Amino acid sequence: MSDFVMNKRYIILLSIAFLVVLILYGGYTLFKRNTSFIVFTFTDLNQVTYYYKYDLKNQQTEQLLESNITTAPRAVLHKQKNEMYFPYRSSDGSVQLFKKDLNQRNSEKTQLTNSLYAINNFLLADSKIFMNVVNGNHRNLQLATYDIEKKRLNVWDSNDTDKNIRDFDYSKTTNKVYAVVYSNKELYDKILQARSTNPYVLSPPTYTIVEYDSNGNKLRDICKINKGIDRISVSNQGDTLLISATEQEVVGKSAIYKIDIDKGSLTPVLVEDKNHMFLTEPRFSPDKEGFYFLASPSNKTLKDKEGVEGRNRMLYYFNFNSKKITKVWGKENGTINHFMIQY
Repeated sequence: MSDFVMNKRYIILLSIAFLVVLILYGGYTLFKRNTSFIVFTFTDLNQVTYYYKYDLKNQQTEQLLESNITTAPRAVLHKQKNEMYFPYRSSDGSVQLFKKDLNQRNSEKTQLTNSLYAINNFLLADSKIFMNVVNGNHRNLQLATYDIEKKRLNVWDSNDTDKNIRDFDYSKTTNKVYAVVYSNKELYDKILQARSTNPYVLSPPTYTIVEYDSNGNKLRDICKINKGIDRISVSNQGDTLLISATEQEVVGKSAIYKIDIDKGSLTPVLVEDKNHMFLTEPRFSPDKEGFYFLASPSNKTLKDKEGVEGRNRMLYYFNFNSKKITKVWGKENGTINHFMIQY
């Protein structure tokens, strides 16, 4: 056999070996990183909401939709179907789940649910949408899933009227849901107690970080926290959580904490400063080297065309190693309402 053939086979085998190593040790993360994007919504002072897709690799922004939607302006994008799912107020005044086909820009939005009253937060995992919703005539937020293929809504613990889901996140790696849970009755008791004090100070209820499987079965309590928790995020590897919280309920300095899921330990990571105030919605980056979050660049408030006050929120990135904060996207004439990292 000639040296040319031998060398050719050697090169092919070496290339295959390199490819295997790349896939086993770095390819999965690289694939994730290169196909990851952020979907976020921005509402300007004229009450126009813009839906954007931000490519994490190219750092380019694409506008998906422009609408006068002002009720729960959030969205997730089904990349394969090129469909966008979002809450919208239906004809009866309730907030339901809708979708819009982006393949046909002039297509009408389609209503997918009719039994809900409100939708607070949601995310897409394959063909299933996870949400925390107010169901029917209940007052508490409950976890629910909507199966896109089967067109079926499933509200977890649908008969429970006290347990409230402040926020949640889902790990595709472990197929588990992590939720911030508290008691409606306890919060109401705290409100009554605060009314009798001067100055008015509302202590947070006991928040429990709870782990569920993807079918709604409770697996365990991770930890209990006496802070005003706002949002929660789970790492891509499914071993660490991030929460944004204040010392008191709603008021006080905001901060972002890291929680070790196995130990249940709480570690502060980032505290607000004069250039990054009202920290909220921490979301792990796909490579776990940092996280994205929303913050206000100052304490100044904005007024929309109807005189309603709000805060200017922008999207930032925090690197765990360098401790550096980088502005990712933002405009001064409005606010980012919500964002979600998708793969």
